[in-house]
This record gives sequence, structure tokens and C-alpha cells, in this order.
Amino acid sequence: MLFNPRIRFVALAALVSTIALRTPLAAAADAIKPSCSDPRDYGELVHCFLEQFRCLPDYFGVDGKPDYAKALKCFEAHKSWRFVALAYVNGEGAPRDLKKAAAALKAWQQQGLNAAFNEQEAATLKKAISRCGRRRQSCARVDFCRKLALSTRDMEICGAVEQVAEEAAMSRAIAETRSKLSRADRPGLDRAVADFKAYQLDDMQRQYQGFIDASLRDIAGAAQAAFVREDFLKLVANTVRARNLAPATASSYDRLRARLSRELAGNLSDRTEAWREALRDPRAKEWWARDRAYVEEYRKAARESQLQWIKLRDSCARLASSLYRGRAREFDPALSMKAAITRLRIAEIRYDPLGPP
Repeated sequence: MLFNPRIRFVALAALVSTIALRTPLAAAADAIKPSCSDPRDYGELVHCFLEQFRCLPDYFGVDGKPDYAKALKCFEAHKSWRFVALAYVNGEGAPRDLKKAAAALKAWQQQGLNAAFNEQEAATLKKAISRCGRRRQSCARVDFCRKLALSTRDMEICGAVEQVAEEAAMSRAIAETRSKLSRADRPGLDRAVADFKAYQLDDMQRQYQGFIDASLRDIAGAAQAAFVREDFLKLVANTVRARNLAPATASSYDRLRARLSRELAGNLSDRTEAWREALRDPRAKEWWARDRAYVEEYRKAARESQLQWIKLRDSCARLASSLYRGRAREFDPALSMKAAITRLRIAEIRYDPLGPP
């Protein structure tokens, strides 16, 4: 999945050059343009990415259950032969038909590079056809994302499918939590969620810019969006729903703030070091304008992300003041919430989306 919501969309590929999304999602040659001029949040942005691709939303069941029959007709109409082969191997949208699967695979090979023909994917499908032909009991389903998605674009597509589901799950979790709050507290949660969604997009863009010269930059952005979503859901579950906000003191919060400042400075230095080094190398003079732009764009993205995080921190603090108003004599709820969310921010700054799990 893929961004920049103001240009902003980093989910799984850079769309900026092909559709009017304010994000970096890359559109494929066979993509179609969705009506996504102003996506409201990351979930919509990921939908916009998937809507570029004919047939895939029906195949993956992006907005519900898969409609394999509709997807197969679409694949055949647009000569998406690898998906036609996959559908007939799996018996998705039509009864399993190994002859039609083999014919589709041959047609895909004849299309060659124009259809992104991939020998390894073709070999996987051929093996499945052969195994299934010998023994019907061996006709295990070939999962596209687990078995065939080898290119960066395919990984982005599969990531986007997963992110749609995860964003929907977040919405359900937030709605359930909201339903258990008093009328007085609900607007505070709504504000915090809105600020989180803006922060999620900005921090996704920060990571995208941090890996702007890497082929997996969009995946880096998407991974960051998923990471901060998981943090926020844990925060809501623990401090809003379970009311387990840990008390913090002013001194402990000050130490966290100082640590966050160091992490932000270190991150900015580390992420831009290679480009700044290149700017001191006269042999790389032809790339100076590009590298200087990379440095400035990352600084800008990092600054915007931090400013939006501050809004999120403060809206969560106000929510905590309301939720824990009966315990205000025991501890400072607003300060304690700021401490809790600052710990998360430190982890989010330290997170390497392309590093080891």
C-alpha cells in the first residue's frame, strides 16, 4: 500500500505524477485513475491506490468479500493473463480448468516484458498446474501474495490489501471504545482520533522522504503508518478503555521531553548524513541540487510530523483530563498522558521500517 496528504500519500507507490493525490504512491502503466483528489485519511489513501488497478479490488475483496467471478471476467477482458491463470488454477470465479490456466500462462509469456512477465512467478504457476494435473488432491490454492508477489509493485499491492483491513479494524475498535464513553468525553476522543490520522499521514511522509532514494521508499512509509497505528490503538485501549494511565511526575516528563529532543536531532542527522556527505564531495557535484533537495524535504517532513504530533499529544492530554477528572487529586492526568504518548513518539522516531523485524 503508499504518501502525502497535502501532497501526502505514502502507502505503496508514488501516485503523485499520475493522479491528483497529495501522496507519493506510484501508479502502474495499466492503472486507472480513481477520483481521489482529497482523501481524508490513510484508509482512503490506500483505497485510492488499489482502485488504480483494474479487477484487483474485486479479486481481493477490498470492500467486502471477493467477487471472483467478476474479477475473472475483468482479468480476461483486460488480458491480465497471470491472474487469469491464477484464477483457473485455483478455481476462483469458474471451475478449476488447468488447460485454460496453461493457455493463459502461455499468453502471458508471449506478452513478455510489456506485461511484466516474470519467469519465477510463471514457474510457480506451472508447478501448480503440473502438480494439480497429476493428483487432484494436490490442488492447493496458490495465494498471490504469498507465492507470486515478487516485484516491488506487487508487494505494495499486497501490503495495501492488508492495510485496508487493518484500518477498518482500527475504525471498529475506536467506535467500540467511543460507544462506552460518556457524551461529554466522546468529542475529546473524536478530536484525538482526527489528530492521530493527520499525524499518521505526516509521519508516513517523513519515512517516505527518509528513504526517497531507495526503491522501497513507499513500503517504508506504509510500514511507519502501520507502526504508529498499532501504538495509538494500544494507547487508546490502555488509557481510554481500560483507564490504566500510569501517573507521571513533572521531572519524569521533563526527562522524556529531553530524550525526545535528542532522538529528533539524531534522526535528522542520521537520515540526511549520506546526502550531506555527498554535498561535500566535488566529484558528486552534478547531484548536489538533488541531494540538497532531499535534505530540505526530509527536514520539512520531519518538522511537519513533529508539529502534528504535538497537536495529537495535546488533544490526548485534554481527553485524559476529562476521563480522569475524578482522580485529578491523585495525579496530573494531562501530564501523565503526555508522558505516555512521548514514550511512543520516541519509539516511532527510532523505528526503522526497512530494518530487521
